[in-house]
Amino acid sequence: MTSAPKIKESGLRGRRYTAAGTQISGRQFAYDQDEIGNRISVNSSTSYTANNVNQYTAINSQNLTYDTDGNMLSDGNWTYTWDGENRLTRMVSTNL
Repeated sequence: MTSAPKIKESGLRGRRYTAAGTQISGRQFAYDQDEIGNRISVNSSTSYTANNVNQYTAINSQNLTYDTDGNMLSDGNWTYTWDGENRLTRMVSTNL
């Protein structure tokens, strides 16, 4: 049995980064990034919007919300509750 080839290194607009992972047979992934490296699309079918503190505020048309500590409160599928020390205490599906 042979293992799938590993992703080793890629270049991005003159910068180099290392990505670890296993390739999925027959699949190829392409990411577009903004000028500071935030992902703005993957495979040209998903768009991402980031705010000035590099939090994703929207994925496609789905808005994401955060509290003042930067903890995600909602991603459209789940709502999240955090304690005073920024530990996740509860997740509730919005698709019940």
